Amino acid sequence: VMNYPNYYWSERDAIVTVVADEDPATDLFQPVIVYQDRKIQSNVSLSQICQDVAKAAGVPEGSIITTGLETQEPLNGYMYEQPTEARSVLEELANCYQFDAVESDYQLIFKMRGGDSIATIPYEHLGVIDTDFGTDNERIAESIQYQAELPERVTISYFDPKKDYENGTQYFKRPTLPLPVVHTREQVEVTFNMALLNKYAKRMAKRLLYAAWSERTTVEFKLPRDYMRFDPSDTISLTLGDGRQIEVRLTDVTLGADATLDCAGVYNYPDSYKYLAETDPPLGVVPQDPVGVM
Repeated sequence: VMNYPNYYWSERDAIVTVVADEDPATDLFQPVIVYQDRKIQSNVSLSQICQDVAKAAGVPEGSIITTGLETQEPLNGYMYEQPTEARSVLEELANCYQFDAVESDYQLIFKMRGGDSIATIPYEHLGVIDTDFGTDNERIAESIQYQAELPERVTISYFDPKKDYENGTQYFKRPTLPLPVVHTREQVEVTFNMALLNKYAKRMAKRLLYAAWSERTTVEFKLPRDYMRFDPSDTISLTLGDGRQIEVRLTDVTLGADATLDCAGVYNYPDSYKYLAETDPPLGVVPQDPVGVM
């Protein structure tokens, strides 16, 4: 029986040792680092974090609805080191995972963006609005953000659990070679106070980039009070004068003095919230294979 020495690594509070392969016939051994007093971090539910933040802000537990939250990427943890507004925490999570939080009938409802349309509005039901262009009977005001103001590249920073929770970064950008697909050089950097694996952070960077482009078109319109059941985050279809339809995700619904609804929204492209991306292999790392010990 061979006894292998154990070495204490003070900088990491860990034990360095050698273990034999499970198959004794191979006669292979591997170095192993055993960290002291370290717990295994499992994934954290996004819905549970939203519930905890809402309850800490004073919202009754029975009034918090998170059944509509579905995450494409697991969350390894969320951290804030000092008292922080619940609104800022939820806004960061909503920006990262692309969901909305809205109050409806004394309930705080969380739902993912990019849902199916719940109603189709006939052109005759759209009220006349005041615009600086078009005719006197304009019913939809549309504005498009300048392409130069939209990001060519999105970089996100986060805590990497595989690097002892040191800062990690991942980015995604629109193609520029051989020919640019966009005419912008704008770069956006976002910092998330959460623990993510590299491959999931890469997906989020891509989704944030394409969401910015898909939501660059905003619309404003008016509806009669018959549609007071609509809430921000609902997706509806608007019928245009020529019979075409556009899908809009509501971002604001305000009841006016004349009982009409002043609505604002962005174009809804469900696929833009479901983009996936793969990370590149790490550079400067040589894969280590088990070495036989005589």
